[in-house]
Amino acid sequence: MSKYNKKDKIKAIRLIQNENYSIRAVSKELGISKSTIARWWNSYDIHGEASFSMNPRKYTGEFKIEVVKYMHNNHLSLDQVSALFGIPGTTTVQNWERIYNEEGEVGLLTERRGRSQNKV
Repeated sequence: MSKYNKKDKIKAIRLIQNENYSIRAVSKELGISKSTIARWWNSYDIHGEASFSMNPRKYTGEFKIEVVKYMHNNHLSLDQVSALFGIPGTTTVQNWERIYNEEGEVGLLTERRGRSQNKV
């Protein structure tokens, strides 16, 4: 479950849109980090209010590769590519990029969910 609900996110966006608040001012007003407000704004700018209804999902290896390559080829930040592809948060993409850099495409095609099996 998300720390902030859809109502909180829309309130932040409305302050920016309708009240001409800066991201910094909204952060101070609502007690939410600037990076979180900026991420919501970037996602809203691309997907509208639907961005606040997107739920985390299981991603295919091919999708992960596409996202990382798109980010590299277009020189996008983690925030930008997360917003563009509708991925909540940036840590997911950051982990994919790390795996891609360490292991290549094959690393992203490997299922990594759950605890690793230590065979004795």
